[in-house]
This record gives sequence, structure tokens and C-alpha cells, in this order.
Amino acid sequence: MKNKILTQSYIHESSRIGKFSIIDTNVTIEEGVEIGNYCHIRSGSIIRKNSIIENNVSIGSNNIINSNCRIDAYCSIKDNNIFNDSTKIGSHTIIGSNVTIKKSNKIGVHCILRDHVTIGESCKFTAYCELRDNVIIGDKTSFGSRCTISANAVIGSNVTIKYGFVLTDTPNLLKGEHKEVEGIQDGTFIGANVTLMPGFKIGQNCIIGACSQVRSNIPDNEIWYGSPAKFHKKM
Repeated sequence: MKNKILTQSYIHESSRIGKFSIIDTNVTIEEGVEIGNYCHIRSGSIIRKNSIIENNVSIGSNNIINSNCRIDAYCSIKDNNIFNDSTKIGSHTIIGSNVTIKKSNKIGVHCILRDHVTIGESCKFTAYCELRDNVIIGDKTSFGSRCTISANAVIGSNVTIKYGFVLTDTPNLLKGEHKEVEGIQDGTFIGANVTLMPGFKIGQNCIIGACSQVRSNIPDNEIWYGSPAKFHKKM
């Protein structure tokens, strides 16, 4: 079986497409793009200059993958996503629909980004992270491995989150199935294995010690730690 390239697609002559890949109708592949073996690019998607798609990648319909992006092997990407310049997606990552990833991001291996996620510029996710529906991440925020951010949470810019962080969304039993989710504001540092309980917010420029369970709203510029986390001092 050779490549299957359907009509009405534009493939620049300098691009390279590996063996057994399928390119659907109305796909645009610009100059310098490399697509590996056994890939499937669905209709309406655009892959801009010098991007690299490794082997066994599935890209859905109407995606825009901008210049100098790299998507490693065995990734699955659904529909209507925008990846801005110099985005790197690690292998075995799953990305839902209507996701926006701004420029110069690095998404590690085995991550999951659910629908309607927005990630700011120059963020880093190490591995095995999950962002659920409608999560918003600011610029220059980094995550260690195995972090889980519940749906509708907002994480600010210049936040550092170490491994094993969980932002929970357990329903408030007094409000039926309603889930209360807050987030973390700019410039905060979160140690390893921290849990932020439902409905609580961590302010700007805070430090939360490792293995803490946050059960209170934390004001700006404070250090808290413990389980449950307690106030230690002002910054």
C-alpha cells in the first residue's frame, strides 16, 4: 500500500510524506514539512512551514499547526485545534477538540488535553499531565509530571507546579452535582504532591509546601504548608 493523497489538497513539493500515510481532501501542507509513516491527516487541516509529524499520528479535521511545530509518534489530535509556532507535543499524547496552544510550548509524553483547553505562551508540561475541559493556563507556567487539573480551572502566568499536583472538583453535596473549581494566581510556587480542594483559590506570589492539602482560600504573598495547610508567614 502506498500513500493515499486525495484530490483538492495542496502538498508543497519540498514536503516529505512517509509510507502508508493518508492525506484527506482540502489539506494544506506547506514547504519543509515532514510527515512520518502511517499518519492520517483529515480534511481541512493546515500544516505550516517546517513542522514535523512523526510516525503513527492521527490529526483530525480543521486543525491549524503553525510553523516549526513538532508532534511525536502515536499522538491523537481531534478537530478544530490551533497550535501556534514552535509547539512541541510529546509521544502518546491525546488532544481533544477546540484546544488552543500558544507559541513555544512543550507538552510532554502521555499527556491529555481535553476539549476547549487554552494554554498560554512558553509553558512546559513534563509527562502524564491531564487538563480537563475548559482549563485555562497563563504564560510561562510549568508543570511537573502526573498533574491533574479539573475542568474549568484557571492557572495564572509564571506559576511553577511540581509533580503530583491535583486540583480537585468533587461536587458540593449541598448543591447537587454542582462542582466548585477555582485555581491559582500569577507567580505562585506549588511543591510536590499538593492537593487543592474544591472551591478554594491560591493567590499571587504564594509558596505552598510539598504534600500540603489546601482547604482554605490563600491570600497573596503568603507561605502555607501542612495537611491541612496552615499559614506560616508573609512573604
